[in-house]
Amino acid sequence: MKLHSANQRYHAKCRFKERFDINLNKTLRRSIIHKIKNKKLILVDKQKQEFKYYYIHDNKEMLIVYDKKTNNIVTCMYYDVYLESRFNRFENRIVKLLMKELFKMYESQETDVEKILAKLRPLLKDNVTKIRYFTEIEMSIRIEKLSMLYLKSGNKI
Repeated sequence: MKLHSANQRYHAKCRFKERFDINLNKTLRRSIIHKIKNKKLILVDKQKQEFKYYYIHDNKEMLIVYDKKTNNIVTCMYYDVYLESRFNRFENRIVKLLMKELFKMYESQETDVEKILAKLRPLLKDNVTKIRYFTEIEMSIRIEKLSMLYLKSGNKI
């Protein structure tokens, strides 16, 4: 298991450098893992033991793949590439806008449901298609924290 874990760290370090020109040193790796464990990053998808998180570093949007079993960052990829594999272009723009807003809210640790929804409503204003897509996207990307707050509030967008 130790060799597997070391291979994951090496692979992640190479991908960060190759794709984003970021040196994934021990401090940055631990910082990201700390954010993951403390639910400060937005969970986008999960498959078995691999969890995918939305992350912004130096204004670079990325998707981080984290292995819960080994507690390691496995790799990172361009968030746009991930979106293209999941949604069409129109949906991509909406998802990117929403994810940026949600990321800001996570960083500010905003927990007031009304404030969160008030910030998101202008992004969806006067467009039924956007509201429908937002609902589908919200469910499909499993935004745990916001979904829980949204459901508890009983409010509608």
